[in-house]
Amino acid sequence: MKLMVNGQMNPESGIVDFVQDGDLNQSLGHYCLQILEDHEEAFEELQAETLSDNLDIKICSELSNYC
Repeated sequence: MKLMVNGQMNPESGIVDFVQDGDLNQSLGHYCLQILEDHEEAFEELQAETLSDNLDIKICSELSNYC
């Protein structure tokens, strides 16, 4: 469920009980490390290039296909 719709809080969010993942911070850290390990060579290649405004797109979309 999208939390934001058209720049405002989703009106349907009031009918859903959100359960926070108590292990969220540890899970996120694990996923980030896994992404770095899986694409280590691509990240090393990017270090050799000049950093650009679209670095997030290169990493997430073009190199790793996450987005």
